[in-house]
Amino acid sequence: MIKKLNIFTIAVSFILMASVIALGYFYLEGWKERKTVQNDIQSKQMLLTLLDYAESQAAHQAKAIASQMSDGFNSYTEDDLTHRIKQIEHANPMFSYAFIAFPDGRIMKNNGYLANFNAKTSQREYYVRGFEKSESGFVTKPYSNASGGTSVGIVASIKTGQKTSALLVIIIDPLSLVPETGSTFVITQPNGDVYLADGAVKDWLGKNIYDVKPEFKQVSVGDKPFMHLSPNGEWYSVTKNTLKNGNTFWNLTNQNEAVHLSDSILYSILFISIFYMAANAIVLFIALRRELRHMPQTVSVIHGMSQGDFSAKDIPSSSNELDIISAAVDTLQAEVSKIVQVSEQSMDELAQNQRNITDIVHRNQQNCERELTAVEQVATAATELSSTAADVAMNATNAEEATSGAMSVVSASSDTLKRSEDITRQVRASMVESAGTVNELRVHSEKISEVIEVINSISEQTNLLALNAAIEAARAGDYGRGFAVVADEVRALAGKTQQSTVDIQKIILQLQEQSKKADESMHQNSTLMEEAGEISDELSEAFKSISEKISIVSEINALVATASEEQSSVTQDISKQIEDISHIVHSNQQDITKTTQFNDDISALTKQLGDELSFFKMKA
Repeated sequence: MIKKLNIFTIAVSFILMASVIALGYFYLEGWKERKTVQNDIQSKQMLLTLLDYAESQAAHQAKAIASQMSDGFNSYTEDDLTHRIKQIEHANPMFSYAFIAFPDGRIMKNNGYLANFNAKTSQREYYVRGFEKSESGFVTKPYSNASGGTSVGIVASIKTGQKTSALLVIIIDPLSLVPETGSTFVITQPNGDVYLADGAVKDWLGKNIYDVKPEFKQVSVGDKPFMHLSPNGEWYSVTKNTLKNGNTFWNLTNQNEAVHLSDSILYSILFISIFYMAANAIVLFIALRRELRHMPQTVSVIHGMSQGDFSAKDIPSSSNELDIISAAVDTLQAEVSKIVQVSEQSMDELAQNQRNITDIVHRNQQNCERELTAVEQVATAATELSSTAADVAMNATNAEEATSGAMSVVSASSDTLKRSEDITRQVRASMVESAGTVNELRVHSEKISEVIEVINSISEQTNLLALNAAIEAARAGDYGRGFAVVADEVRALAGKTQQSTVDIQKIILQLQEQSKKADESMHQNSTLMEEAGEISDELSEAFKSISEKISIVSEINALVATASEEQSSVTQDISKQIEDISHIVHSNQQDITKTTQFNDDISALTKQLGDELSFFKMKA
């Protein structure tokens, strides 16, 4: 046990040590990163400030020289200008050489005009910015010079009035702009070509930084510092920044001190943790060995109890928590002895109760069998009653359907009778109207007879007049012969008119007789139609009475069907409940069988428990 505790303690100590080392490592890494960022920012700010200051000073000096040359520039001869250029080149050691660019693109150096070259045609940067964009006091982008190095131009405008007469261009080495600071930095063009380098990387000048250090390709602007190990074993942090002119500023800050300090602290934490773990294991081993010296006796007593030996044993005092375990073991021995004695008495009583339960279960099983027989008989009767009730409900439903059909027929007949009554009323009204028309026709015929009598009277008088005219014509002799002819024709027309009126009179008499007969027939038909209407009303009342009787029969059938359905539903419910009772009885019978089996099992377990209790050995 002591060995296990020691192993556990060593494991815990190891975990704690690993945690402390991990926390220390992450803390130191964070500190190192913060320190690296801080050093990088300070170095970068200082270098960029110095570079901007140097460029501004050089540009200011160039503008001052150009301003001096502006006075009387147009009066300068070629020799004056070459002499002035030589003075400028010797004015400052950082000036490599100087020249003057004119608006037409010509270039004048210290030995005269440059042949076969035109800055305007070549669109040099200083020409475009100075003449076309009217800038002054600026520094050009770096370019490779004839010697393989890198140069930049400081450009200032030479003005006469408001017009730019020429440009003063002073060529310098970019490295001369930055004072010696001991810092390491590189300035490259966008494609990676190095045109300015200082410190430990001066040999990179004129090369491509990505060819020298391919791993720098993974560095991006704004990233946290990239840690780089130089060939001489020194650590540098590398950051990338973009300058205003589009070039790239690489700042390499020496981080040897921060890295070595972090490693030293980490190794110190590791040594202290190992020492603490070893010392803790030794101290714990000694303490456990002393405190657990009586543990074997306690284990021996507990082992004896596991073998059924609960006789009292004396365990020496350890003056620690083991004494509590010893007291608990003594208490356990006394309590187990009492429990065993009480269990033996309870087992005897339990055996007697088991026998009584067995008798009761057998009697319940017999009663369940009798109940099951009775329930099955009741279920059969309920099933037959449910079938009879279903037949009654079906017959009532069929009667209800037949009644509904008769009701539909009566309703349809009643509707037909109503339509017949409507037609009879319309025919009767039409006959009345026809009778009136016939009467009017008879009246008009009588009026026509009167008119014909007048016409007949007129024709008789016309005939008399024609006769008188013929007599007078005969008296006139030859002079009245033509008039006699007319009189004969008039008399003939009067005779025809009289004959026509006689014929019309006969037709009118016949028409009046037929009208009278039609009127009499109309009156007789009207009387028959009234009698037919009265019969239709009586039939309608009869159909209403039949419909009411059929409705009463339908309601009675519906009540019978509903009652039969309810009786069938109740009977089915009773049958279902009896069936459920049968299932319950079956279930009770099965439960009684299982109870009998469980009771037998309990008896066997009781016997087995008695045998198990005999395992305990009780000694005074």
